[in-house]
Amino acid sequence: MREISYYKDYRHNYLIIREDEMTGDDYQRKMITENRIRGLLPCQIRYINGETLLYYEITSKQSVKGLFEGKHLTMKELKGLFISLKMVMEETASFLLPEDGLLIEPDMIFTELEKDEFYFVYDPFSEIRGAQTLITLLEFLADHVDGEDNAALQAVYHMLDLAEKEQFVLDEIVEWFGEEEQPENVPEPEKEIHEMQMEEPYPCYEEQEPAENPAIQRLISTQAAKVYLVCAVFLSVVLG
Repeated sequence: MREISYYKDYRHNYLIIREDEMTGDDYQRKMITENRIRGLLPCQIRYINGETLLYYEITSKQSVKGLFEGKHLTMKELKGLFISLKMVMEETASFLLPEDGLLIEPDMIFTELEKDEFYFVYDPFSEIRGAQTLITLLEFLADHVDGEDNAALQAVYHMLDLAEKEQFVLDEIVEWFGEEEQPENVPEPEKEIHEMQMEEPYPCYEEQEPAENPAIQRLISTQAAKVYLVCAVFLSVVLG
Protein backbone atom coordinates (compact mmCIF):
# COMPACT_ATOMS: atom_id res chain seq x y z
CA MET A 1 0.00 0.00 0.00
CA ARG A 2 1.51 3.29 -1.09
CA GLU A 3 1.65 6.09 1.48
CA ILE A 4 2.08 9.66 0.32
CA SER A 5 3.11 12.60 2.46
CA TYR A 6 4.60 16.04 1.96
CA TYR A 7 7.56 17.75 3.55
CA LYS A 8 8.74 21.34 3.40
CA ASP A 9 11.95 22.88 4.68
CA TYR A 10 13.25 26.42 4.30
CA ARG A 11 14.41 25.78 0.72
CA HIS A 12 12.50 22.84 -0.78
CA ASN A 13 9.14 21.15 -1.03
CA TYR A 14 8.95 17.38 -1.38
CA LEU A 15 6.38 14.73 -2.15
CA ILE A 16 7.33 11.55 -0.27
CA ILE A 17 6.36 7.99 -1.17
CA ARG A 18 6.76 5.34 1.50
CA GLU A 19 5.96 1.65 1.20
CA ASP A 20 5.43 -0.89 3.94
CA GLU A 21 7.54 -3.43 2.09
CA MET A 22 10.30 -2.91 -0.43
CA THR A 23 8.63 -4.52 -3.41
CA GLY A 24 10.12 -2.16 -5.95
CA ASP A 25 12.64 -3.01 -8.56
CA ASP A 26 16.25 -2.08 -7.71
CA TYR A 27 17.02 -1.20 -11.33
CA GLN A 28 14.08 1.19 -11.56
CA ARG A 29 15.00 2.76 -8.23
CA LYS A 30 18.56 3.41 -9.39
CA MET A 31 17.43 4.82 -12.72
CA ILE A 32 15.15 7.46 -11.23
CA THR A 33 17.50 8.45 -8.39
CA GLU A 34 20.81 8.46 -10.27
CA ASN A 35 19.62 10.08 -13.51
CA ARG A 36 17.85 13.28 -14.43
CA ILE A 37 15.12 12.03 -16.73
CA ARG A 38 13.32 14.73 -18.64
CA GLY A 39 9.68 15.03 -17.61
CA LEU A 40 10.12 13.21 -14.28
CA LEU A 41 10.31 14.98 -10.95
CA PRO A 42 13.86 14.77 -9.52
CA CYS A 43 13.98 11.96 -6.96
CA GLN A 44 16.20 11.11 -3.99
CA ILE A 45 16.18 7.94 -1.90
CA ARG A 46 16.48 8.31 1.88
CA TYR A 47 16.60 5.76 4.68
CA ILE A 48 14.93 6.96 7.86
CA ASN A 49 14.09 4.82 10.90
CA GLY A 50 14.49 1.61 8.96
CA GLU A 51 12.21 2.81 6.15
CA THR A 52 13.09 3.56 2.56
CA LEU A 53 11.56 6.80 1.33
CA LEU A 54 11.50 8.40 -2.10
CA TYR A 55 11.65 12.20 -2.01
CA TYR A 56 10.35 13.95 -5.15
CA GLU A 57 11.29 17.61 -5.60
CA ILE A 58 8.14 19.72 -6.14
CA THR A 59 9.52 23.16 -5.24
CA SER A 60 7.74 25.96 -7.19
CA LYS A 61 5.34 23.42 -8.69
CA GLN A 62 1.63 22.80 -8.30
CA SER A 63 -0.32 19.62 -8.89
CA VAL A 64 -2.84 19.41 -11.72
CA LYS A 65 -5.49 18.70 -9.11
CA GLY A 66 -4.68 21.83 -7.13
CA LEU A 67 -4.30 23.98 -10.23
CA PHE A 68 -7.56 23.12 -11.97
CA GLU A 69 -9.72 23.06 -8.88
CA GLY A 70 -9.25 26.82 -8.89
CA LYS A 71 -9.44 27.52 -12.64
CA HIS A 72 -10.79 26.11 -15.88
CA LEU A 73 -8.77 23.86 -18.14
CA THR A 74 -8.16 25.29 -21.62
CA MET A 75 -7.30 23.60 -24.89
CA LYS A 76 -3.73 24.92 -24.69
CA GLU A 77 -3.22 23.34 -21.26
CA LEU A 78 -4.89 20.11 -22.32
CA LYS A 79 -2.63 19.83 -25.33
CA GLY A 80 0.45 20.63 -23.23
CA LEU A 81 -0.46 17.94 -20.71
CA PHE A 82 -0.74 15.12 -23.23
CA ILE A 83 2.29 16.21 -25.24
CA SER A 84 4.27 16.17 -21.96
CA LEU A 85 2.85 12.72 -21.17
CA LYS A 86 3.94 11.38 -24.55
CA MET A 87 7.40 12.89 -24.15
CA VAL A 88 7.95 11.45 -20.66
CA MET A 89 6.80 8.01 -21.79
CA GLU A 90 9.39 8.10 -24.56
CA GLU A 91 12.07 9.23 -22.10
CA THR A 92 11.30 6.50 -19.56
CA ALA A 93 11.27 3.90 -22.33
CA SER A 94 14.79 4.98 -23.33
CA PHE A 95 15.88 4.11 -19.75
CA LEU A 96 14.06 0.75 -19.97
CA LEU A 97 11.54 1.82 -17.33
CA PRO A 98 8.09 0.19 -17.62
CA GLU A 99 5.13 2.50 -18.17
CA ASP A 100 3.37 1.05 -15.14
CA GLY A 101 5.54 3.12 -12.80
CA LEU A 102 4.37 6.41 -14.30
CA LEU A 103 1.67 7.91 -12.08
CA ILE A 104 -0.97 9.91 -13.94
CA GLU A 105 -3.43 10.68 -11.17
CA PRO A 106 -4.30 14.43 -11.02
CA ASP A 107 -2.46 14.85 -7.70
CA MET A 108 0.67 13.13 -9.06
CA ILE A 109 1.16 15.40 -12.09
CA PHE A 110 2.80 18.77 -11.49
CA THR A 111 3.40 21.95 -13.44
CA GLU A 112 5.19 25.27 -13.05
CA LEU A 113 2.93 28.27 -13.43
CA GLU A 114 5.28 30.10 -15.80
CA LYS A 115 5.72 27.10 -18.09
CA ASP A 116 3.52 24.88 -20.23
CA GLU A 117 5.42 21.72 -19.28
CA PHE A 118 4.15 19.04 -16.91
CA TYR A 119 6.17 16.77 -14.63
CA PHE A 120 5.38 13.25 -13.48
CA VAL A 121 6.11 10.95 -10.56
CA TYR A 122 7.71 7.61 -11.34
CA ASP A 123 7.04 5.07 -8.61
CA PRO A 124 9.03 1.81 -8.78
CA PHE A 125 6.65 0.34 -6.19
CA SER A 126 3.53 0.85 -8.28
CA GLU A 127 1.31 -1.97 -9.43
CA ILE A 128 -0.31 -2.32 -12.84
CA ARG A 129 -3.54 -0.34 -12.92
CA GLY A 130 -4.34 -0.50 -16.61
CA ALA A 131 -6.69 1.96 -18.28
CA GLN A 132 -8.60 2.80 -15.10
CA THR A 133 -6.01 5.38 -13.99
CA LEU A 134 -6.25 7.11 -17.37
CA ILE A 135 -10.04 7.17 -17.07
CA THR A 136 -9.72 8.74 -13.61
CA LEU A 137 -7.51 11.49 -15.04
CA LEU A 138 -9.83 12.13 -17.99
CA GLU A 139 -12.90 12.26 -15.75
CA PHE A 140 -11.16 14.87 -13.60
CA LEU A 141 -10.27 16.90 -16.70
CA ALA A 142 -13.84 16.63 -18.00
CA ASP A 143 -15.13 18.03 -14.70
CA HIS A 144 -12.79 21.02 -14.86
CA VAL A 145 -12.61 21.87 -18.56
CA ASP A 146 -13.61 25.36 -19.64
CA GLY A 147 -17.26 25.09 -20.67
CA GLU A 148 -16.83 27.88 -23.21
CA ASP A 149 -13.85 26.22 -24.90
CA ASN A 150 -15.60 23.96 -27.39
CA ALA A 151 -12.36 22.48 -28.71
CA ALA A 152 -11.25 21.46 -25.21
CA LEU A 153 -14.68 19.99 -24.40
CA GLN A 154 -14.72 17.89 -27.56
CA ALA A 155 -11.14 16.72 -27.00
CA VAL A 156 -11.71 15.58 -23.40
CA TYR A 157 -14.90 13.66 -24.12
CA HIS A 158 -13.40 12.16 -27.26
CA MET A 159 -10.44 10.84 -25.25
CA LEU A 160 -12.69 9.63 -22.43
CA ASP A 161 -14.83 7.70 -24.90
CA LEU A 162 -11.74 6.08 -26.42
CA ALA A 163 -10.35 5.16 -22.99
CA GLU A 164 -13.61 3.55 -21.89
CA LYS A 165 -13.61 1.50 -25.08
CA GLU A 166 -9.92 0.64 -24.52
CA GLN A 167 -9.10 2.28 -27.86
CA PHE A 168 -6.99 5.10 -26.46
CA VAL A 169 -3.66 5.43 -28.28
CA LEU A 170 -1.52 8.29 -26.99
CA ASP A 171 0.42 8.81 -30.24
CA GLU A 172 -2.83 9.19 -32.17
CA ILE A 173 -4.22 11.60 -29.58
CA VAL A 174 -1.15 13.84 -29.72
CA GLU A 175 -1.24 13.75 -33.53
CA TRP A 176 -4.93 14.66 -33.38
CA PHE A 177 -4.11 17.63 -31.13
CA GLY A 178 -1.61 18.79 -33.73
CA GLU A 179 -4.22 18.66 -36.45
CA GLU A 180 -6.70 20.55 -34.30
CA GLU A 181 -4.19 23.29 -33.57
CA GLN A 182 -2.92 23.58 -37.13
CA PRO A 183 -3.71 27.07 -38.37
CA GLU A 184 -5.72 27.33 -41.50
CA ASN A 185 -3.92 28.17 -44.68
CA VAL A 186 -4.56 31.84 -44.93
CA PRO A 187 -3.84 33.19 -48.39
CA GLU A 188 -1.31 35.92 -48.53
CA PRO A 189 -2.88 39.32 -48.93
CA GLU A 190 -2.84 40.46 -52.50
CA LYS A 191 -0.30 43.10 -53.10
CA GLU A 192 -1.81 46.25 -54.43
CA ILE A 193 -0.05 47.28 -57.57
CA HIS A 194 -0.21 50.97 -58.11
CA GLU A 195 0.42 51.80 -61.72
CA MET A 196 1.92 55.18 -62.19
CA GLN A 197 -0.52 57.28 -64.04
CA MET A 198 1.30 59.20 -66.73
CA GLU A 199 0.34 62.79 -66.68
CA GLU A 200 -0.75 64.41 -69.82
CA PRO A 201 2.36 65.67 -71.60
CA TYR A 202 2.88 69.34 -71.71
CA PRO A 203 1.97 70.85 -75.06
CA CYS A 204 4.91 70.96 -77.38
CA TYR A 205 5.94 74.31 -78.74
CA GLU A 206 8.11 74.65 -81.82
CA GLU A 207 11.14 76.74 -81.24
CA GLN A 208 10.68 79.98 -83.13
CA GLU A 209 13.36 82.33 -84.18
CA PRO A 210 12.92 85.80 -82.85
CA ALA A 211 11.32 88.19 -85.27
CA GLU A 212 13.84 90.35 -87.12
CA ASN A 213 13.83 94.08 -86.31
CA PRO A 214 14.58 96.11 -89.50
CA ALA A 215 16.31 98.91 -87.58
CA ILE A 216 18.64 96.50 -85.82
CA GLN A 217 19.46 94.74 -89.08
CA ARG A 218 20.43 98.09 -90.69
CA LEU A 219 22.67 98.93 -87.71
CA ILE A 220 24.42 95.56 -87.89
CA SER A 221 25.02 95.99 -91.65
CA THR A 222 26.49 99.49 -91.17
CA GLN A 223 28.86 98.37 -88.41
CA ALA A 224 30.00 95.39 -90.49
CA ALA A 225 30.79 97.69 -93.44
CA LYS A 226 32.90 99.97 -91.22
CA VAL A 227 34.88 97.05 -89.83
CA TYR A 228 35.47 95.73 -93.33
CA LEU A 229 36.79 99.14 -94.50
CA VAL A 230 39.21 99.49 -91.54
CA CYS A 231 40.60 96.00 -92.18
CA ALA A 232 41.13 96.75 -95.87
CA VAL A 233 43.07 99.98 -95.12
CA PHE A 234 45.23 98.18 -92.54
CA LEU A 235 46.14 95.42 -94.95
CA SER A 236 47.05 97.87 -97.73
CA VAL A 237 49.45 99.73 -95.41
CA VAL A 238 51.08 96.55 -94.18
CA LEU A 239 51.50 95.04 -97.59
CA GLY A 240 52.77 98.36 -98.97
